[in-house]
Amino acid sequence: METPPYLTALLGAIIAGLFALSVSILTLVFTNRGHNQRLQTQLDHDRNLKNREREMALRKDIYLAATEAAAAGLQAIGRFSNLDIPHDKLTEKFLEKVPSITKVYIIANEETVKAVLNFSIELNAALLRLSMKRFQLVAQKQRIEFLRAQAVMCQNETARTFELQKQYNLEGLVDPRKWDVLQRNFESERARGERVGQEADILNASLIPQQLQFTEEVSNETITLGHLLTPPLFSIRKELDLPIDETEFRKIFEEANTKVAEDLKKFMRELRSLIDGQHPS
Repeated sequence: METPPYLTALLGAIIAGLFALSVSILTLVFTNRGHNQRLQTQLDHDRNLKNREREMALRKDIYLAATEAAAAGLQAIGRFSNLDIPHDKLTEKFLEKVPSITKVYIIANEETVKAVLNFSIELNAALLRLSMKRFQLVAQKQRIEFLRAQAVMCQNETARTFELQKQYNLEGLVDPRKWDVLQRNFESERARGERVGQEADILNASLIPQQLQFTEEVSNETITLGHLLTPPLFSIRKELDLPIDETEFRKIFEEANTKVAEDLKKFMRELRSLIDGQHPS
C-alpha cells in the first residue's frame, strides 16, 4: 500500500524538527561547557592572584619586621662606645626583635636566606668581639670610680680629723696620746687619699686613649655591617617585585659610607687633639 504524500511530508517535517532540536541542544551544551571552562579558569586565576597577594603581603610584613631588627642591631653596636650604659641595656631592643629575623628563614628564597644569614652571623660576631673589649674598659672605669670614691672618703676623714685637732687646740687640752692618734689618723688618711687619687688619675689617663680607639672600632664595625645589609636588600626587593637600580644604589651607598668614614676620622683627630691639650704628657 502506497504511503500517502501528506504523511511523507509530515514525517519529513517531524524528522527535520527533531534534527534542529538536537542541534540546538548540542550547541547549548557545548556553549555552556565552554562558558563553564572559562569561568573555572577565571576563578582559578582569581584564586591564584589572591593567594599571591596574601603571600606577598605576608613576605612584606616579615621582611619589614626583619629590617627593623637589623636596624636595632646596628643601633646596639653604635651604643657600645658609651660605657655609662649598662651592658644588658645595650642589646635589649635588638634581642626583642631577633625572632623577626628567624621568620625570614621560613619564607625567603635561597638567595635571601644566605644574605640574611651572613649578616646575622657577622652581627653576632661583632657583638661578641666588642663585648669582650667593652667588659675590660668598663672594669677599668669602675675601678677608677671606686678609687675616686675612696679618695673622697679619705678627704672627708681628713677634714673631720682636722676639725677634731682644731677643737683640741681651742679647748687647751694637754693629752699627747690623743693628739698623736689624731695626727697619725690625719697623716694616714691624707696619704691614702693621695695614693688612691694618683692611681685613679693614672688609670683614667690610660682609659681615655683606649676608649677613643674602641669608639673607632665600634664605628668601623657599624660601617662594615652596613655594607653587609646591601645583598639582603636587593634580594628581598626582587622577591617583592620591587625594582631597583642596583648599580646606582651601590654608588650612592658607597659615597655615603665614604663620607661617614671621612667625617669620623676628622672627628677623632679633633677629639684627640682636644684631649691631648687638656692632658699633656
